[in-house]
Amino acid sequence: MLKIKTYALLLISVLGLAMFTSCEDPNNKPGGGNTPEVVMEKSEMNVGYEGGTFTIKFTVNNPVEGQGAIATPEQDWISEVFVDDLNGIITFDVAENGAKETRSSLVEVNYPGVEQPAEFVVIQEGNTIPLFTIENVESTLTTVTFDMIPLHKTQNYLVNTNTPEYISDYGLEDDEALYQDDMEYFAWLGNWYGQSALDILNERAKTGDVLDMTLTNCVPGSEHVVYAYYVDVVTGERTSEITRYNVRSASVELQDIEFDWTIEVDENYAYVEITPENYSGNYYFDVLYVQEVEDYIKTYGGTTEDYIEYWWNSLVSEDIAQGATPHDIMSAYCSQGFDTYEFDLWQDSEYYLVAFTVQEDAFCGSVPKYEVFETGTVPQSDLVVTPYVENIKSFEAKVGYEASNSTDPYLSGVIAAAEFESYGSTEEAKIIGLLTAMNGNLQTSVGSFSGQMSGLTPGTEYVSFAFGYRGGIPTTGLYTTNFTTLTDDPGNATVEIVNTIGYFNLYEIAELNSNYAGTANSYGDTYGYYPAEIISQPFGAKIYYESYAFDSEAHFDQFIEENPNYFRDNLLYYGVKPVGRQIFWVEYNKYTVIVSFAEDNEGRYSKMNFIGVNATIDQTSDAQLFIDWLNGGASIAPNYVELREPAVSEVSSIQTISNGVEVVKEVAAPSRARYSTREDVASEIAPAVSELSAIR
Repeated sequence: MLKIKTYALLLISVLGLAMFTSCEDPNNKPGGGNTPEVVMEKSEMNVGYEGGTFTIKFTVNNPVEGQGAIATPEQDWISEVFVDDLNGIITFDVAENGAKETRSSLVEVNYPGVEQPAEFVVIQEGNTIPLFTIENVESTLTTVTFDMIPLHKTQNYLVNTNTPEYISDYGLEDDEALYQDDMEYFAWLGNWYGQSALDILNERAKTGDVLDMTLTNCVPGSEHVVYAYYVDVVTGERTSEITRYNVRSASVELQDIEFDWTIEVDENYAYVEITPENYSGNYYFDVLYVQEVEDYIKTYGGTTEDYIEYWWNSLVSEDIAQGATPHDIMSAYCSQGFDTYEFDLWQDSEYYLVAFTVQEDAFCGSVPKYEVFETGTVPQSDLVVTPYVENIKSFEAKVGYEASNSTDPYLSGVIAAAEFESYGSTEEAKIIGLLTAMNGNLQTSVGSFSGQMSGLTPGTEYVSFAFGYRGGIPTTGLYTTNFTTLTDDPGNATVEIVNTIGYFNLYEIAELNSNYAGTANSYGDTYGYYPAEIISQPFGAKIYYESYAFDSEAHFDQFIEENPNYFRDNLLYYGVKPVGRQIFWVEYNKYTVIVSFAEDNEGRYSKMNFIGVNATIDQTSDAQLFIDWLNGGASIAPNYVELREPAVSEVSSIQTISNGVEVVKEVAAPSRARYSTREDVASEIAPAVSELSAIR
């Protein structure tokens, strides 16, 4: 609040004022003399960024008895203004300037009867002392480690990281935009874990120096923006500007290795023979879509060689982060000595053939070599594909395709009839709609095949379709057949999972039975046993069950709401399970859910059954109960029921199966290796958001 204090004396009585006014000459000025005038000691005051209390002198020429001056600042970072008329002093407070930029505020000084108020300007310097500094920066090929040092040791702050590309793509150069992006992420994360964005913020907030903060899973030679700002943990508001630092992981020192190669193009196929010169180690060769490379360089800069190196290293970093070893990567994707490959590409398109050596850590080890070539035109095919559907159930059916030859590739799948009809009335429009719905997931087949299609909706009409596809274009007309799934009326089969004795500590079990010592030593700190009897009716019914670990019950509730068909499809995928006694894993401090259902002889399913267990290591039952149970009945299946972490990837509205002969993706899409055939190549190649292991 702006507080203005003045000294004034009211010395004129009401009667005296009335008498005085009645005799006043309207041409006379207040005080009977000249016009009052306020004169400031100086027109400007310069103050430091830290702020404080300051004074400035003034005088009033031709003052009016009983009147006082009023000082009003333009900006609210000047406050507690006090005017001492007797001594001609104005006192005011200036807040600390947390920004780097200099700021200024006009202060107007008014007085009754003056023709023009006096004024002065307060100019406050910017805070050149950084709010945050990073020290002891050390980089490897895949990590950057540093110390985060805040200026204010007791204030709460957040620290995070992103790539410059991410910040540019999403317009996060502005501090408020970057802060809002963080809050949106916290809200998403909190929603997943049953918390608020403020809860997540409080968990991530830090105070004081944080040493050895590590940015992990970096791509060699990649740049990252580390940023920090102070926050109010009560309101979640940002209370300072954002301090940003650019850091970079170490780069690979590249060799210069040449390759001998030949490229033979036949329509959309490119046959490559390649041999490295004077090099016997691992190397990688592939094709990349020229337009994709050029678009990336136009947006982010660099050279074609830079793009190829970063593309490969990004994919290697991602796989290593997911548990792959350099040996795994090189074994799966790399060559040695002479090699050949036939690439299946888009028609009438320019591609780079690229090659480079690969180091022991699987990263690019030499300057990438490349050559541009162009594919030819794909002719139409005389292929005829006849779809058929058998063994139709509520959620699944056997889908097959009879092909007139075993050489020409085609796309196939199943889609809801209502969506299929929405694509248009012509065959061409429907094919375009199907390709769009597939969203780049274009796995082709050759020859006749059949397979089980799951994940269907009960009581729904579907279309099973097929059409020739090669080189990025349809090569035949559209072949279809319609079918309708059974309703989801429950069948007459049931399954029940019975546990009456609780869950058990592996260490305590091992004390009573040494056969469990190895299991306890490996898993006892994290998991316990949940023994159960699996009961099904009638005899011969198919039963399905699995157990899943969730972070919380709220997490499970949200998951099943967002993925209503996940468990049905997942259990069908893992297949029929036996009845009798089984041992389930439960994970401590998580919410374990055991899911089950039964299938009768007509292919109808029972309702889905859920058993939830909030297990903690200090709430386990007496281990002797488990030993008694173990010794008290029929034999137990040799394998414990695996505890799974549910993971759902985004899928299109089209359900597909394939004999997997060829794979064609959104762009480029050679079938040689997964690295060059990923969906959405543009987003994969663009640097992904790297994460501080301790933060995100």
